[in-house]
Amino acid sequence: MNKRSIITMIHAVLLVGIMCTLLAACTSKKDPVAAFPDKEVRVIVAFAPGGQTDLIIRKLNEIMQKDKNIPLSILTVNMPGGNTADALNATKSAQPDGYTYFLHHTNLVTNYIMGNITIKYDEFEMVGEVIEQGFGLVARIDDNRWPTAVEFIRDAKANPGTISVCFPGFASPGHFALLQLLAANNALGTVKEVPYPGGAESITAHLGGHVDLRATNMGDSARFVKAGEIKYLCMISQERNPDYPDVISLKDMGSSQEGLILRTGFFAPKGTPKGIQDKFMGYVKQAAETDEFKEFAKNSIMSIVLRNGADFKAKYDEDFASVTELAKGLTKK
Repeated sequence: MNKRSIITMIHAVLLVGIMCTLLAACTSKKDPVAAFPDKEVRVIVAFAPGGQTDLIIRKLNEIMQKDKNIPLSILTVNMPGGNTADALNATKSAQPDGYTYFLHHTNLVTNYIMGNITIKYDEFEMVGEVIEQGFGLVARIDDNRWPTAVEFIRDAKANPGTISVCFPGFASPGHFALLQLLAANNALGTVKEVPYPGGAESITAHLGGHVDLRATNMGDSARFVKAGEIKYLCMISQERNPDYPDVISLKDMGSSQEGLILRTGFFAPKGTPKGIQDKFMGYVKQAAETDEFKEFAKNSIMSIVLRNGADFKAKYDEDFASVTELAKGLTKK
């Protein structure tokens, strides 16, 4: 083999090597699933800091930052406004690159059915569920006008419009739970319904004495019950809550109606790669299965329910059908 042939062969080998290197680099750049997460993930919350949704994501992130096996850092973006519409629109219009998520709950079902928002839950990628919880009606600990919801209902019927009950947002799950309680006792329209922008604002208003009672999910109430600031008048569920066996339920009030369940989970812009969704939920699952998160959920009387996207959507489809039936006759004021 002459010298020119040897040089040509060397050049060819070098060229192949360069091409392989470039191909590997291009392949790496074209594989966002393998690269995820290579930057901070943004999680949008439709409410102000201090509500149950905000507390859930901040606790998950706190755990992730302490666990070296979870390479995920979360930036919580509180975006209250427009009765959740601002957060919904921001999520829907975000780049579907796997770095924007929306932590939300059954508000997406009740608000849509009641005509308060125009975006339905299936307009997002439903990434997975994390938490479930029921609802209750609470009074301040020093307010002894109504020992239970039985006396509250009796008073509301006798003096329509004199008792104020707050909740986070018109047509929110908390509002709908209140309507369920009133409907179960033939008392619709007997109380002054007072919506606030979110859970934190309704908590502040109630504790500050600006309203009489509050319809609330367990995550927004249990810690205040434990602190001795509020007490339950009833659970808005068919059965009594095992953590509060002395608190009456809808069944005790003579109703066969099932209470609403608040299902909280992650949503993402349509088109977000499924592989990235799965990796993200894998890290969430790791954090949610720690003893620290289990203790957090237990203290808030919340149930950790880890469902994948398909099962999460199936539950929302069931809720959509049942809430639509329950909402008949309940029209926006």
